[in-house]
Amino acid sequence: MASPRFVGRADELGMLEAGLEAIQLGLASTFVIAGEAGVGKTRLIEEFLTRVEAAGVIGLIGGCLDLEEGRLPFGPFIEALRPRMRELGPAARHELAALGGEELAALLPELELREEGRPPTLTVAQGRLFELILGLLSRLASADPLALVFEDVHWSDRSTRDLLAFLTRNLRRERVQLIATYRPDELYRGHPLRPFLAELERNRRVHRIDLKPFTRDELSEQLAAIVGDGVEAGLVDSVFERSQGNAFLAEELVAVGARSADDLPPTLRDILLLRSERLPASAQALLRVVAVGGRLVSDRLLAAVSALEESERLAALHEAVSHHVLESRGLGGYAFRHELVREAVYHQLLPEERSRLHTAYGHALSAQPELASDPDTVVGDLARHWFAAHDLPRALAAAVAAGSAAERSSGFAEAQMHYERALELWEQVGDAETRTGLDRIELHRCAAEAANLAGDSGRAAALIRGAIAQLDAEAHPVRAGVLWQRLGRFLWAAGDGEAAFQAYERAERLVPPEPPSTARARVLAARGQGLMLVDRQEESMASCVEAIAIARRVGARAEEGHALNTLGFVQTYLGNPGEGVANLRESLTIAEEVDDVDDLCRAYLNLSDCLTGPLNRLEEGLQIALDGAALSQRRGTAADYGVSLQSNAAMALIRLGRWREARELLRDAQSRNPSEIADADLRLTEARLQVCSGAFADAAAHIAAVRRMSAALDPPYDAPLRAMEAEIALWQGQPADALATVAAGLEHAENPLLAAPLLWLGLWAHAEASAAPRRTEEHGAGHGGTVIGGADLLDRARAFLAGPWPATDMTRGYVALCEAEAARVAQPGASDQWREVAAAWASLRQPYAEVYARLRQAEALLARRQVRDGSDVVRRAYDTAGRLGADHLQRELALLARRARVKLEPIDDQATDAPADDRAGLTARQLEVLALIAEGRTNREIAETLFITEKTAGAHVSSILGRLGVRSRVEAATTAHRLGITQPRVAD
Repeated sequence: MASPRFVGRADELGMLEAGLEAIQLGLASTFVIAGEAGVGKTRLIEEFLTRVEAAGVIGLIGGCLDLEEGRLPFGPFIEALRPRMRELGPAARHELAALGGEELAALLPELELREEGRPPTLTVAQGRLFELILGLLSRLASADPLALVFEDVHWSDRSTRDLLAFLTRNLRRERVQLIATYRPDELYRGHPLRPFLAELERNRRVHRIDLKPFTRDELSEQLAAIVGDGVEAGLVDSVFERSQGNAFLAEELVAVGARSADDLPPTLRDILLLRSERLPASAQALLRVVAVGGRLVSDRLLAAVSALEESERLAALHEAVSHHVLESRGLGGYAFRHELVREAVYHQLLPEERSRLHTAYGHALSAQPELASDPDTVVGDLARHWFAAHDLPRALAAAVAAGSAAERSSGFAEAQMHYERALELWEQVGDAETRTGLDRIELHRCAAEAANLAGDSGRAAALIRGAIAQLDAEAHPVRAGVLWQRLGRFLWAAGDGEAAFQAYERAERLVPPEPPSTARARVLAARGQGLMLVDRQEESMASCVEAIAIARRVGARAEEGHALNTLGFVQTYLGNPGEGVANLRESLTIAEEVDDVDDLCRAYLNLSDCLTGPLNRLEEGLQIALDGAALSQRRGTAADYGVSLQSNAAMALIRLGRWREARELLRDAQSRNPSEIADADLRLTEARLQVCSGAFADAAAHIAAVRRMSAALDPPYDAPLRAMEAEIALWQGQPADALATVAAGLEHAENPLLAAPLLWLGLWAHAEASAAPRRTEEHGAGHGGTVIGGADLLDRARAFLAGPWPATDMTRGYVALCEAEAARVAQPGASDQWREVAAAWASLRQPYAEVYARLRQAEALLARRQVRDGSDVVRRAYDTAGRLGADHLQRELALLARRARVKLEPIDDQATDAPADDRAGLTARQLEVLALIAEGRTNREIAETLFITEKTAGAHVSSILGRLGVRSRVEAATTAHRLGITQPRVAD
């Protein structure tokens, strides 16, 4: 009784077709379609897919299942891709399999390349899996554009939602159109889809379509198409009133011939059941069996569960299918034509009948798993059936098995769900250990590890605490110590460094030093890492040295590598870079040998940190960080280590003056939904870039965000935050506030690399206060009235050169700044010292600090009336500041030039940008702006990227629209893609 004509939806279909045109031009698009059950989402998708096919685009569709179904993760993706895999020839499948087929084979067996006898890959980290899926879609779309539809995402599992979010963020120039549908009326408070949708709607590349019920005119057209032209107005009015324009309900009402209120049951469920209730009793009995079975039930499974004889069962199936209640779905499977009807039939069952049928399904699938419509879903189906049947012993065993299966498919969130359900059932099953092969402590640990891999470190910590609470530490001290060590790891990943350190300390106390053991080496290595993170470097070194000795004695390579990693980092910061870097590289080698992903990423992170920090080997550190970020994306840690490594790489780029590349890298890192620690690293780097650019309000927002994280309590975060806060205060003319901030930062910053910037900023504050007598009464005020004199700050800076901390090039550079700031007070015209400082930072290849020193050098020269030399320094520094995008430095230099009557050549962005390309007659700069328009950038973002003012960016946009003869930015973006105009991006 469905309408043979597609009714209405012209605007919605037009939006989808616009997305279709975009992917044909090489621009990915994402659409979210919202509509209540039965409103016509599926019909809209069906109509759109007919147009997709006509356009030569491949349409793929998969549906999500109710979470209570207990299905394995990534169901809609598998459902959509498997038919396409089977359509491809062997050569095409082999080519795709070579790009990660063995790891994807758990989801798509068609890509299996495993040699006979070789064990399959058990798990793939979720981040790695997502990157492989993205690569697979990209490769498929390179041959034919794809329209990929996920239906009913209100029932999506967490892994599917995570995959959708990842694809939405990362599909950009792939020829893929992503469409997701959901029912907004299903989204109760706390529904997991709510935050997911809120995040999607903040993405400007995601388009939302709200599908409304039919108007009366549209419903009249629908009914006319069903029953023929000349449909009676009374029927239209009746159906419209009762269906409220819901297309599915309208079809149902017409199917049962509802013409008046007397024909209609009072509730929606009764309306949905009308057609099924007109079937013979045997068909209704069979519908109840199918409803309990789930979304899709095989004929063979029905035969095993149903009490009907074969002839009666087949006749009942024929009745149900012919009356459009059930439909056949290939390979002998049956499903309700509409999920609402299945739900209504299921909820009509008496509790005893429901339990009996779930039990029957459980027995049938346990005895013959091959009866399932999809073999991959058997363990999840069993978990659901036994739980619904209240057979708790079997439900417990099935939940553990389902959790293990979900882990093997990289569905860590689903694994956590199953394990936690098993924990809920544990006390109610007398022989739980026998049935599961685990004790309760180990089940807690499994749940915790799954939660950690799913990205929920806080929940992982809570679950491991549950294991610790049940273990008798006196009877099993080693096992308890290892659990406390894992708690420390989870707490650190959740951003609670102090609690993590306490957990490491407890672990060390529990695991005895004799006899030497792997467990002892492990907890000592973990404690060393915790001490390093709270800047207790000497103690950290001692703990690591002891861990390494034990690890080598007992042959614990992984523990040896972990301790060498921390030891190398500490040695480098304590002034022994040769041995430190060597140990870091050895730890990297060991991590590769034992395939320890955590330590492998740590080695890249700590090595890049040392190279770009105290050693100032910026290019080398940049490459190490980029290599590590690429590895983290391959191994599933892109949102954690990957973001921190990208932050390290961006910091190296900032110091090198390559700020545009840094911005691109930071944008990519932000799109990866970083964990808390990684987010702190990212925001710290973002804040540094904004301070250097003079965007102080944006920098302050990032600083405040880090302050709200518990990680900010640790010295490695607190000192840089204080330094940036002090620098902002100084540029805003508040030296007293800057000095107070410096005083607070120096209370805990013993490390020269942390303290040196603060000492320079404190002396800068003294110099500024000295130059402004009206602020003398504020000069030197610190927290709680503490006064820090300039001489004290300078003495402390000079002490760095004498020890006990060996000096590095970086500390020497900061000490030179301190000496010059002190001289600025005593000898305002001492330009030679500033020239030497500028030369020192130039040799370090850090142009931002060099420009600052040139500013002070120019001030000194002009104060001594050395106009020619001063003018030359001002002009060169002004030009460098402009190329960097250091707006505040450029403004200070412009003010200095104006006071000294030094003429600076005006920078006319449009006048000097001559045509450099014949495409559309645009200048080179306008082509850059157009490429950014095509990426969806706002005027402000264009200005930030190209280091121009927002006003200039707006002028460029207006000029481009005029030259192209288009009326909107969307039309301009389409033209850009047609012309092949793209913005160069930084490879990560």
